[in-house]
Amino acid sequence: EELVSGRFAGLDREGALLLDTPAGPRKIVTGELLGRAA
Repeated sequence: EELVSGRFAGLDREGALLLDTPAGPRKIVTGELLGRAA
């Protein structure tokens, strides 16, 4: 499993979450766990 951190960048046409990460844009697909640091 990989930890990814980034800012919300919108949704793609299929409704997947898009994040701007230090490594570049990332698509978060259904089934990936999302969490937020306190």
